[in-house]
Amino acid sequence: MFYKIASLLYDFFPKRKNGKEMNMLMQLYPNVAKSSLKRDYEIGKLQRVLTIFFAGSIAAVILWIGEGSEELLVNNSYVLREKQGGEEKKVLLTAERENGEKVDTEIIVREKRFSDGDLEELYENMLQEVEKTALGENSSWDNIHKELCLVQQVEGYPFALSWESSDYRYVTNSGRIAQWREVKEMEAPCGLAAITLRAEYYHFVREHTFFARICPVEDETFAEKTENALQQSEVENPYNDRVMLPTVIAGENVIWTERKENAGKKIFLLTLAGMAATWMLYDRDLQKKTIHRKKQLAEAYQAVISKLSLYLGAGMNLKGAWEKVAGEGIRNPPVNPLYEEMLFTCHEMAGGISEAEAYERFGKRIRQQWYVRLTTLLVQNLRKGNAALLFQLRQEAFLAMEERSAEIKRTGEEMGTKLLFPMLLMMGMIMVMIMVPAFLSF
Repeated sequence: MFYKIASLLYDFFPKRKNGKEMNMLMQLYPNVAKSSLKRDYEIGKLQRVLTIFFAGSIAAVILWIGEGSEELLVNNSYVLREKQGGEEKKVLLTAERENGEKVDTEIIVREKRFSDGDLEELYENMLQEVEKTALGENSSWDNIHKELCLVQQVEGYPFALSWESSDYRYVTNSGRIAQWREVKEMEAPCGLAAITLRAEYYHFVREHTFFARICPVEDETFAEKTENALQQSEVENPYNDRVMLPTVIAGENVIWTERKENAGKKIFLLTLAGMAATWMLYDRDLQKKTIHRKKQLAEAYQAVISKLSLYLGAGMNLKGAWEKVAGEGIRNPPVNPLYEEMLFTCHEMAGGISEAEAYERFGKRIRQQWYVRLTTLLVQNLRKGNAALLFQLRQEAFLAMEERSAEIKRTGEEMGTKLLFPMLLMMGMIMVMIMVPAFLSF
């Protein structure tokens, strides 16, 4: 529906010119007709605007109807409060003076309050419910061994509740009781705590205190009890030549058997783990070697181009210059893989492969853009003849030097970025070493 309306509006109103939008559309959709592009774009824009207008209008009408159906101001003289426990409401008002001046204002109308008599009755009823709820899973206040349920609000009552404990060692304001481990080192495993409930509703404030006897239940696991019993047996009689193991732990009879560690099983598992690690690291090592070889080939490119240019300029032919460069590189360890590839090319030419084909194979084996470019120049020189080969090689050497310089600069920036995190860690450690003694001295 909106698309049809947008099409009618587009055909009815005069067309506007916008060269910038058309240029972008033609770049995005070069195979679409210019007239069709503009029409579809404008209609799509109109369609979206109409959709938003329609949705906003419907929402505005619904809100207007909803607001108009409820009159908060009655007879232009008073506003009704919500019932007790209801929510407050905001009423927008306009005050008009006798001279006709109007002032816009608003009032926040809170719910109807309870009377003091009603509050006392509500408080007594709520107190009975709170006492049952606060116990949680405990049976009485004389034996509290599980967490209390200290609520902040009771449904059906307007009071805001808050709690305060007299002894945080045994019970907190949220109702959490101490664990056995926390109190077993105290003078008494059970303790008395006064838990005060404070109920508030506007000016009405009441307090009630519950006296609780906190007795945390021993929560040690059987494993912990066993370990403690063994430690006690070991230190019980250090002068005896034997350590008697306890036969009863936590009221249960215990039968002891010796457990031996299976070293063979561990070795077998370590062997399997080592095999898996070797499998993965071998592929990783191969990848590292490949990356290192590519780096070595890139580093040697400029030197090889310079040497070829030097020998060609001295009057040697291309094949002779190639063989001389390869021979010199092989004789100077460590041998760069580039010279090995060049020597292999020499062996191919000695075996009967044409010089042009050998150079092409050389470029395909290395698979780097620089060397593909070099072999292209050499093959063109052999097949078509190129008197400017020496000039092109010198120019290639200059370009290689610039690219190599850019690569070194980029590598340096990456290393600087990698060193940033260790530097921050070192700075943090130095700050700690300086600040901790300073704080401890106060």
